[in-house]
Amino acid sequence: MSFFGAWRGTSGSLAFAIAAAISVTHRDARSSGPVSGVAISGCSALVGPDICELPVGEIKTLSVWLPSADATTASPKVNSRGVRQPRPMHTEQLASGVRVDLPVQLDQAAGTLTLALAGEVVLRVHLRRSATWSWQAEVRAASAAETLARLQPRLVAAVGAERSKLARAVAESAIALGQRSYGLEVLADGAHAALASQRASEARSHWLRLAYNQAQAHDFAAAEAALRNARAVPSSLVDGDGEAAFGYVSGWLATNLHDLRGAARAYEDAQTWVERGAVLMAPQVAVARARIAEQQGRLRDALELLESALHSSLVTSSACFRALATARAGWFELELNPRDPALPSVKRARDRLREASGIYGTECTTAPPADVGLTELYLGFAALRYHEVGQARTALARAGDFATAPQLRLWRNLLASEIRLAEGQADAAESSFRELEADARRHLSWELAWRAAEGAARSLVARRQLEAALAEFRRAEELLVASMDWFSVDAGALQFLDTHHETTEGLAATLIELGRVPDAFAALRHARRRLVVGLARNAELGAASLEKRESLRTHLAALDNVERLATELETCPVSQRAFLEARLATEQRRAQATLDPLTDGARLQSTAEDPLRSPEPAEALLLWTEIGTVWHGFFELDREVQHVSQSHEPSARGWLSPFESQLARAQRLTVLSEGALAEVDLHAIARAILPELRVVYSLDLPAHRPMSFSGPTLVTGDPLGDLPNAQREATRIAELARASGPVELLTGPALTMSEFARAASRAQRLHYGGHATFWGVDGWQSELQMARGAISPAEILALPHAPDEVVLSACSAGRDAGLLHSQSLGLAQAFLLAGGRSVVAPTRSVSDRAARRLSLELWQKMATGKALADAYHLVFSKLAPDDELFSFRLFAAQ
Repeated sequence: MSFFGAWRGTSGSLAFAIAAAISVTHRDARSSGPVSGVAISGCSALVGPDICELPVGEIKTLSVWLPSADATTASPKVNSRGVRQPRPMHTEQLASGVRVDLPVQLDQAAGTLTLALAGEVVLRVHLRRSATWSWQAEVRAASAAETLARLQPRLVAAVGAERSKLARAVAESAIALGQRSYGLEVLADGAHAALASQRASEARSHWLRLAYNQAQAHDFAAAEAALRNARAVPSSLVDGDGEAAFGYVSGWLATNLHDLRGAARAYEDAQTWVERGAVLMAPQVAVARARIAEQQGRLRDALELLESALHSSLVTSSACFRALATARAGWFELELNPRDPALPSVKRARDRLREASGIYGTECTTAPPADVGLTELYLGFAALRYHEVGQARTALARAGDFATAPQLRLWRNLLASEIRLAEGQADAAESSFRELEADARRHLSWELAWRAAEGAARSLVARRQLEAALAEFRRAEELLVASMDWFSVDAGALQFLDTHHETTEGLAATLIELGRVPDAFAALRHARRRLVVGLARNAELGAASLEKRESLRTHLAALDNVERLATELETCPVSQRAFLEARLATEQRRAQATLDPLTDGARLQSTAEDPLRSPEPAEALLLWTEIGTVWHGFFELDREVQHVSQSHEPSARGWLSPFESQLARAQRLTVLSEGALAEVDLHAIARAILPELRVVYSLDLPAHRPMSFSGPTLVTGDPLGDLPNAQREATRIAELARASGPVELLTGPALTMSEFARAASRAQRLHYGGHATFWGVDGWQSELQMARGAISPAEILALPHAPDEVVLSACSAGRDAGLLHSQSLGLAQAFLLAGGRSVVAPTRSVSDRAARRLSLELWQKMATGKALADAYHLVFSKLAPDDELFSFRLFAAQ
């Protein structure tokens, strides 16, 4: 269960993180990426090209990154004047250079520090005391309203550096009071004042704060402009803290744009500067990366990132940050071990949640209510894992004190419904789940709507109303697909796998128990197909998001209005209730209307009423899946479904042996690959048993696929120029393909992302020879290497037309993540979902020589007029049993 939806209401924590972190900022105007030069972090401010401000009398650590290839941990030498070094410097060899940590104490008004490398001075910094005026002290000394009233008159008369500092305090106070437009104007004015007084660090800080707040207000164009201004501030010294802050804010903007890949890249960029010494941003970057990892379904990575944040200095200085990170880490750890409450890690997860709850109760009294309430809900759901319904009810009651925000109140109602079901009150639970779904729909909360429908389905299963449960479960899956439009594709997959698999399994197990094997098989097929279609729908929306920014901004702003009015309705006087209810209904309709431009033309056809494809004559379907601790095999041939079950995972011939007598009557075996079977070369095993049997790995998509049209053959390869003989191979394949029609050849530097998309959209056949990477919990972030950049499944799905037949001669281009009840969305699968009919690709690494051999043999046979599937079977029928080429599989949409 992912709580990403509830994070949307906890922006106060993110605002706190950035306010605590950004003190100095820089982006070299000469480069849009990491700067290749000496970098420094740890100054209170960088003024001009080489002036570092520090507080007098305090020990501070300056971190310097030396990118020289000749740098070693033994080579840096330090000289200083007017500065004490209370401790020896610490050096660390990094892959990209050397990091030097210099503890310094400025006891005078000014001093100098030089750092030499191999006898050559690489850094000379003038140190001077920080300005005595502190905007943080002003904010802490009074409420935002008082601060604003006291500082606004001073701001009017101030100029230069003083105006810059006052602008920051006034802007922060105004934004805290809800005067966002005024606060943003003051920040922009402060940035110009800082530039005029040659305080580059403060100017960049203002621009980044401006970008962050504009992204939060969904003004994406203005946020990007502010980021460009931050990057353009000139300086000859690279500020590591500023680089990390720039990456952090860029990631926040990308997150608001639903650009998951862009956010991940930005946070990774920030992390490179953290590793070079920008420790001030380390906790915030770790939490942001953990959030992205959660959305990508990488909970273990998310947990590790939060663990690193919990060891940072901000944890000791901020109880609220410690509570937030501890609660998230506890939840992730619990999610990684959902089935066995006896595991030590599950107990540790629950202890962490209790610790976070205690911190909120005693040390952190100013945290956003949503953070506190979520922690209590975490504890309630954890208690249900332990079957401790009483403890869950206690947590439910505590969470009620904070559940004024609509989203949090809906999550509280979900926990209440789960408690009723755990207590055996199936009728009451079903009613509660249905009320929750209606409420969630009114608030456009699709994630909670599908969870409620899924809960109603489980309630019906508990009452043994299986037909109604089947219908409800399918409806829940459709709501899940709708919810995935507003979360990352990986989060949707994770939610389905970690939450729905128990319902799917329970339903299938009950049907098997009642002797309804065909219905159980159909339920499993429906589940896996809806997931893969949902993944494709989300990927297609993601690819088009840049063109629909204004629609996205309008919709998100409308959702904000709905949530604000709903919160007011919770606490308003009775006399205003009718008025607010009418306004809320109007805003809900307006928000619903803003959804249409985002989804129009971008959705794949719904599968709600789409019947499953029946096997063709002499075609057999095979599915193996694990339900609980029992392995179940399903085999359909001639409209008859056979079923076997066993206590252990099959191996080698065991995947086929239970059905060998029926399989002998088949000419084609269509494998619905999932789970452990994804790693099994079933086509190689089948060849040893039945040499003439054709084996195809299928997505099991609807039978009606887009009609193909006649087009050229596109031959591409060797985009990086690092594959031996690749150019000759592509030239030879192009010659072979010309026997059946026109050919377009793109290799080397000419194989760019834009040229590939243009040419592939009009090609009937495609050959790619190069590099591929499989990444992400379900393959969604896989990449096909181009000369500059890479093609992802999203870009493939966005093609106006996908080639009918595709050969991907690239390592792992056909890999499957082994998801339960689904095949993953890798590169080969993306071509099928985009409209292709057949794809040949390897599921693991393969040598250049073997890949070249296969490619030439396939295209030699296709040059004679054979279809790709026929050519594949002719080639594989002659392979030796241990041939490396068995890593290549034939994938089909149906």
